[in-house]
Amino acid sequence: MANNVPYSSNDGDGVNYHGRFQITDAFSTVNDAVNHLNEIAISIGFELVIDSYKQNPTGPLRCYLKCFRGSRYSGNKVDPNIMVRPNTSTKFCGCNFMIRLVLGDKWHVSIPNSDYAFHNHAFIVYAEGHRRTSGLNDDARRMVRQMTDAETAPRNIQAAVNEAFPHLHQTIKHIYNERYFYKMEGREERTSAENFLYLARSKNYVYWSLRDDDGVITHAFMSHPGGTNAFRTYPWVVGIDSTYKTNRYGMPCIEMIGVAPTNMNFLIAYAIVRDESAYSYQWVLQCLRILIGDDVSPSVIFTDRELGFD
Repeated sequence: MANNVPYSSNDGDGVNYHGRFQITDAFSTVNDAVNHLNEIAISIGFELVIDSYKQNPTGPLRCYLKCFRGSRYSGNKVDPNIMVRPNTSTKFCGCNFMIRLVLGDKWHVSIPNSDYAFHNHAFIVYAEGHRRTSGLNDDARRMVRQMTDAETAPRNIQAAVNEAFPHLHQTIKHIYNERYFYKMEGREERTSAENFLYLARSKNYVYWSLRDDDGVITHAFMSHPGGTNAFRTYPWVVGIDSTYKTNRYGMPCIEMIGVAPTNMNFLIAYAIVRDESAYSYQWVLQCLRILIGDDVSPSVIFTDRELGFD
């Protein structure tokens, strides 16, 4: 397979598709016309998008619809001398297909000349992943949000949506996007740090935090009620380990685990700290002491050579 795909390459079938769009219907709005024409286009295997509106001083208003692959790749990897783009994930290939709408008393379809009647690409084979042929409707979005509240895994949400709405042709990306929008709506303009503490309070977590002089959170310690109860019941062994800068804020996450008499591990708590300094570990251990109480002490605390303990 060639490494570069020139814009002038023609992988189409050489069929004039303007004949499928020669309709005499008039439309009250441009959206009605676009939706109707897109139904025809999707049945063939492509989509139409609005390219531009134009109006001469003495002529009617015109709306031009182009193939959804009609733009040219405009990234910084285009060689301007030969107009060749490397293989990328872009769908644009410079397809010339175009339909024109003209506004009179209503919107009418006007067919351009045959230079704009052909496609230079293969048509859609699978509906999944295309803007007009896949996605979530209102009922599916409602289902995603309800299952998100029930803490259902995204893959299970997708399976349920596929079973209930097989015609939507949604992908796992649609599920992730809807979950993200739903969570953003629930934040109610809270910042990430404020929402972090809000969720801890709403879920009855035991938590402590430190802030700097600017009010920015530098240290946060959290323990789920179940983990707290298990730690107070089985306090003998504690393991402490940190993952170095694996979150978007570049702050280490310290996990503390306990061991039950059945040799099963359980999460005691976790902390997000500014650095792995001795002060940060001292603060974490102080929180751990408050969590377990003054009358009980672990028999063993093991770490993976955490330098902050030196």
